[in-house]
Amino acid sequence: MGIFEDTVTKARELLSETGKATGEVIAVQKLKFEATSLKSAIRKNYELLGQYTYRSVVNEEDNAEAVKALTQEISEQSAKLKSMQEEIASSKGKVICECGGVNNADAKFCSTCGKELK
Repeated sequence: MGIFEDTVTKARELLSETGKATGEVIAVQKLKFEATSLKSAIRKNYELLGQYTYRSVVNEEDNAEAVKALTQEISEQSAKLKSMQEEIASSKGKVICECGGVNNADAKFCSTCGKELK
């Protein structure tokens, strides 16, 4: 019975570890999906910003408040996206440089821009 109990215990430990790994993969996939959705929202807001700017020039509309609010929203969305991208990169053992370049966690310099990584 000792061998059987050891085998069952090891199988349970293996299943537990597998479940944790699967949960981490699902969390990263969910984060990637949210990042993609956020990128789409940012693109739409940039398009809307262009429309406001165009209308203010062509139709002489005063869209200053709308432009300011939309600019702030884009900034907030961009900061959130950057945070998500850093979390995704970290889960893969990577770091993101200020320039956006993705590097191995042990890299001393960015492979894209050459800047020293912290």
